[in-house]
Amino acid sequence: MHSDLAIGSRLAHGARVVRGVKREVISRCYNVLLRASLGTHVTDAQCGFKAIHSRAAHRLLPHVEDTGWFFDTELLVLAERAGLRVHEVPVDWVDDPHSSVDVLATALADLRGIARLRRSSPALPVTAPERVTA
Repeated sequence: MHSDLAIGSRLAHGARVVRGVKREVISRCYNVLLRASLGTHVTDAQCGFKAIHSRAAHRLLPHVEDTGWFFDTELLVLAERAGLRVHEVPVDWVDDPHSSVDVLATALADLRGIARLRRSSPALPVTAPERVTA
């Protein structure tokens, strides 16, 4: 098994992205904030593509509190804290210009989630998934 989680990234080298300036700036600022405040290493925490090994999911998901937009970020932060391997895959992405996402409400909820994770323990009491060898 190469990675415990694989995530799509609009900001990874090789991604082909069509999006407006506003969304691009918001996305990049959010990811800089995550790296600065939570020490994450992923380039795009909220790209919608995630794959997770079942053993990692069983260990992480009980610790994820958020069920909204911050879910992705929290899952990735907990995975990194648990020492799991996260692989980023560059994606082809075209933003929907008619998106109805409330950016302000989402940003405020994300800031609350970041503050909560900063207050939580730096290391998740979860061991890496057991490796199965044949």
